[in-house]
Amino acid sequence: MVAHSPGSASQVVAVLALAIASYFASHRPHPAHALSLSRLVGLEAAGTSPQVAESVAPDSVNSTALMQQALLYGEASVAVKAMANQSWPPSKLLHEGEDCWRPCGNVSGDCSWCGLGNACCRLGAKFDPPECEGATFSTAKWHTCVAPAQLHSVKHVSQECLSRCNFRSGYCDWCGAGNACCMEKAAALDAPECRGAYSYRSDGAYNCVPTLGTCGFGEVADGKGGCKTPGAAPTMSFYMYKASAPYWPLELNLSTDMGSLGGVLWYLHNDIVTDCPRKFGIDRILRYYVTMKPTDALYQKGQLFDRWAEFRQGKVADPSFQADHWDKYGYNVGCLRPDVTRSVARYQDAIWYSLPGRCPSNDFQRKTERCSLEQPGGYCAHPNGTSTCTWTATFAGEVFLDEIAGIIDQASFCNLGGFEYDSYEDKGVNNDFWNGKLNFEACSWRVSRVHQEFARKHPNLPVGLDRHPCDHDSLQEG
Repeated sequence: MVAHSPGSASQVVAVLALAIASYFASHRPHPAHALSLSRLVGLEAAGTSPQVAESVAPDSVNSTALMQQALLYGEASVAVKAMANQSWPPSKLLHEGEDCWRPCGNVSGDCSWCGLGNACCRLGAKFDPPECEGATFSTAKWHTCVAPAQLHSVKHVSQECLSRCNFRSGYCDWCGAGNACCMEKAAALDAPECRGAYSYRSDGAYNCVPTLGTCGFGEVADGKGGCKTPGAAPTMSFYMYKASAPYWPLELNLSTDMGSLGGVLWYLHNDIVTDCPRKFGIDRILRYYVTMKPTDALYQKGQLFDRWAEFRQGKVADPSFQADHWDKYGYNVGCLRPDVTRSVARYQDAIWYSLPGRCPSNDFQRKTERCSLEQPGGYCAHPNGTSTCTWTATFAGEVFLDEIAGIIDQASFCNLGGFEYDSYEDKGVNNDFWNGKLNFEACSWRVSRVHQEFARKHPNLPVGLDRHPCDHDSLQEG
């Protein structure tokens, strides 16, 4: 999540201009069961194929539009601001084939001895960090120097970092430029920049993590080394995700529910991959870059988000929501943390979001022109915080569940007795991707795996846009 201040504009333009230049240099133009889990993605619980009234299918990612939106609405993580300091592509690979373990401090991952931006890795090593994945190895005998297959702005993810960072929390070059060494449980006591940290891979150890800096959600720098709440509602930008089937409508202005990546995987783990084939034909995760600005009426209540609204085929499930929320405060983005204690599945920052579009009181087939005029929703091109202009979204890619789980053909997988996840056994059959629903490290690894797949498919899009805020821990709040 990003809370923007005017002072960051020049940094933003410089950094994201680099990303745009990089893009064009390499491309030619051309959702708890009690909360109706099966409806998080906007489909009736019966699971029938929805009748598509309108569908605007993004054939490819419009990187130009996404970058322009990011330029307009500001910075991402400190690491994204430090893009110019990232060694990509890496420098010439040094000491290829040699044993790098001791020269690299008896630790795998990013190592300057191998050449700036390169890493010390071993073929098949289970606990090596992400920068080792997909690399080409000249030997399997020992850890050796390799060139990473793609840029990983956070180095040494999941490895203990405190001893490597002079036993001090906070910004640490060992973690990569602009990243920090923090522990989730100690964030209140750690260095100030740990307040803005996110994407933890462990809840009880110091790990390298990205950070937005010293200010928390909805705060801006006060010019005195601290943070303050701005007088006017801030504009925020971050990625949202949506589990989807190929035949579902993609026009966001129909009203929809999305989530953080942890929230979507939480939903999939609890309610979708428990059947083979998967329920409702879900086969992918869509990603959108969302910019939002709450109305002053909502912000004066001390909230950035309204209460989460459940949509069933584009229709709000609670008929009183229009009068109790949208008529009073405007068509604001809503949110919900469905599993605050992580007792159902241990995904960090599992959050659901609701984005009210046109005619939210009717389903896809009944969104008439008159209804859309009377209930315009909050979707618009450039959110300004008025009651009918609170959010916009740009398509930012998709990944397929078969790809991330390592399934070649789901129909064959199921016919041969495979099962992605058995909730009684807490594991799959002939597949282990979803094993360990209550294992924090395993859940964090799954989140990381999806991030990596998005990065592989769209290497020139920003990656530090995944810290997700939310005001509400239950359906009754707000």
